[in-house]
Amino acid sequence: MKLYKRRDNKIIFGVAAGVADFFKIDVDLVRIIWVLLAIFTWSGMFWVYLILGIVLPYPSKEEVEKRAQLNKLKEEYSNKKSKIEIDDEIEDLQNKIADLEKKRNNQNPVRSPKTSKTHKTNQDK
Repeated sequence: MKLYKRRDNKIIFGVAAGVADFFKIDVDLVRIIWVLLAIFTWSGMFWVYLILGIVLPYPSKEEVEKRAQLNKLKEEYSNKKSKIEIDDEIEDLQNKIADLEKKRNNQNPVRSPKTSKTHKTNQDK
């Protein structure tokens, strides 16, 4: 993957958006870091930004289309993965509920009123 400026998420030249895309990090984080570095380097990073804004090309239409297709595939994959994870969690919860019901039934067996001693003593009174 090459370093490009981006038209779709630019504020000035699109350099920060391109850098964020290149390193796969959030564009806002890149912008914050860039501003802080510009302040602490006595505007050195401003000049780097300006030079990159002039030198870096915009991607071609084919590259933009490839990126859009790749992002679409990533989104579809993450949705499938999320659905599978949700189905697995539901199955786990159903198994836990079944186990809890078995434990509860084993700890408190159901007695019929005819065999219960407390029931007979209440009738005698």
